[in-house]
Amino acid sequence: MLYRKILRLSEPIRQQVSVGNVSNLVFKDTLSICGIHFHLAYCVMYPILMVAGSVILIRNIVILIRNIGMI
Repeated sequence: MLYRKILRLSEPIRQQVSVGNVSNLVFKDTLSICGIHFHLAYCVMYPILMVAGSVILIRNIVILIRNIGMI
């Protein structure tokens, strides 16, 4: 559900990326390259970082609870 929502929200960004890639091949514009990298990093890395962050947080909380239980 959340993943679908993220995909829907990132759809215009991904379309922009594909258009940017074509124009980049034609013009070799460094600014558009930076823009493409930023968009790709944003629509790919942001959900991954959110998921990884929440997993690490949950794991740390579990470890903390275990440690409190051992004391």
